[in-house]
Amino acid sequence: PPYLLPSPSVAAAETALSAGALEIAEARIARIIAERDVVAGRLAANPAVRRVFPSETNFLLAEFDDAGAVFAQLQEAGIRVRRFSDPRIENCLRISIGSPAENRAFLQALEPVDA
Repeated sequence: PPYLLPSPSVAAAETALSAGALEIAEARIARIIAERDVVAGRLAANPAVRRVFPSETNFLLAEFDDAGAVFAQLQEAGIRVRRFSDPRIENCLRISIGSPAENRAFLQALEPVDA
């Protein structure tokens, strides 16, 4: 072969591509998609949210009426999201999809904002 591959790297790749590992990966992907759909639906129903952008990733981009206030509320609750300074998305937050418990904590921390 033109490039030598270290044996441990080859073994790791073979393990990751085994039938059992692929089944585990597919189950994780299905869980993330299901959780993403739940979070997106709850965000879309929140009156403080202007728009939830379509996503095929493990995160959502949501535009808020006042992203600064929402960001501060989440930070106070110990929830970390990404805020942007680019004027095109300055009222948007990037929300990573986590475990069901993490997503519930995020949604609960967001509740006081939608009042």
